[in-house]
Amino acid sequence: MLLPYQQVFWISVGVSFVMVLFYKFLADQDKIGNLKKDMDFLKQKANKAQKDGDLKKSQEYMNEMMKMSSKQMTLNMRPMMASLIFVAIMLYLVLYPLYPGVKLDLPFYLPLFEMDMSWFWWYVVASVPTNLMFRKLMGVH
Repeated sequence: MLLPYQQVFWISVGVSFVMVLFYKFLADQDKIGNLKKDMDFLKQKANKAQKDGDLKKSQEYMNEMMKMSSKQMTLNMRPMMASLIFVAIMLYLVLYPLYPGVKLDLPFYLPLFEMDMSWFWWYVVASVPTNLMFRKLMGVH
């Protein structure tokens, strides 16, 4: 039998995995990757123009970057909404009934939290690195 902090950890790993799958299959990863590359290129050009003292050219590059950023946000909207709904359901239907108002005793010390924290904060602490790991492994932008 798993301890409560282990149960929350493995639930957060599963939820993170499903969230990354949403981003992998509901967003066009090629378009997002190309947009990121183009924005990096424009950022370099804007910085160079700013160093050269050409503020007008720098502002043009920045405006183009804003358009690309808006397009990237649009591409990420569907998976973001699906993830939001999925996480809300998991938190409300799975974790909250299991641990209403329960503080989890951790086997190690975490700064700011010490040796115990609520299940929600432990879920957040556990899901951030696992989400980043799954994104890297699956090549999700």
